[in-house]
Amino acid sequence: MCILAGSWLLTGFTSCKKKSGDTGSSVISYSKITYLGNTNLSVARIIIAGASAGNKIVFAGGSNITSVLNTVDIYDVATGTWTASQLSESKYSIGVGTYDNQIYFGGGWTSGGTTSKVVDIYNTKTQTWTSSQLSQARGDLAGTSAGQYVLFAGGWGSGGLSNVVDILNAATETWTTGFLSEARDYPAATSCGTKMFIAGGGISASIYSNAVDIFDSQTGLWTYDHLPYGRGQISAVTSGSKVFFAGGNNSDSVFSRVDIYDINTKNWSTTFMSKARSYITAVSVGNLVIFAGGLSASGPDGIIDIYNVSTGVWTTASLSIPRLRLTAVACGSKILFAGGMTDIITNTVTAAVDVFQAE
Repeated sequence: MCILAGSWLLTGFTSCKKKSGDTGSSVISYSKITYLGNTNLSVARIIIAGASAGNKIVFAGGSNITSVLNTVDIYDVATGTWTASQLSESKYSIGVGTYDNQIYFGGGWTSGGTTSKVVDIYNTKTQTWTSSQLSQARGDLAGTSAGQYVLFAGGWGSGGLSNVVDILNAATETWTTGFLSEARDYPAATSCGTKMFIAGGGISASIYSNAVDIFDSQTGLWTYDHLPYGRGQISAVTSGSKVFFAGGNNSDSVFSRVDIYDINTKNWSTTFMSKARSYITAVSVGNLVIFAGGLSASGPDGIIDIYNVSTGVWTTASLSIPRLRLTAVACGSKILFAGGMTDIITNTVTAAVDVFQAE
């Protein structure tokens, strides 16, 4: 089973991958992650869309600060080798979701400074590309998927902040449209069972949303909840029946807070990472929920906070290079942490990919 990343820009997607209607908490049990070494992307960059399907992990698009890229790096988990491909256009801040062997890269900001409505679809089995379109061009949107449904929500379009939600039935290749409770950019998204969560995001330069919009892909109905604090640059991830919303910032604070929603009890609880930081990446593998990198008070950070959902115990590990705006993707028991910014003064970006194994 492959799991996608949760990250502040590339739409924090992690799914339970359960059968329709199943809200159980059966997951593979691990106790730690072990560093196996590192490899490299073909081009150093940040704000990369990351996803996995089959035995492939795919890192698409991004920016190296001076240029917007259409580069796609594809990592084979079984062989540890890379192949290369390209998006149909150069873009970053892309929404992402999956269905079967297909990965959907929707929207984003293009090299011309405009937003895209193109959805590039990569089939990891046939290694071929097809495409579709969103109803509205936008970047800084969130993406997630549940069962046969792939969702792209919010973002920034030609008219400013967007509340549009494009929902694709990937099995029938048909689109429908819904709306968030409030327009916002940089929301985080994740899925659990049939539920698809869109949380937080920016409403203005100094106002952040605490809204949690929940779409049930089985019933087609929306419900709504709230985080205790509005914040942006938040990450979302799922393990078992629990959904995690971690870190981020608002105009007053940077957060170490992790808000946890249990879809079975509909109750909230709270825990805390070892450091307050924003621009983290989040991913889950089995019962381990992982929050890595980010921007802390001391600058780009290399901490990896690991929360064991089974025991409620935190442990830590370290990235090879401190960085923010990196992208994490898990496939099977492997976790890759790719790219990111290592210096916010010089805007230095890295091609480093750290490879970890859950054990």
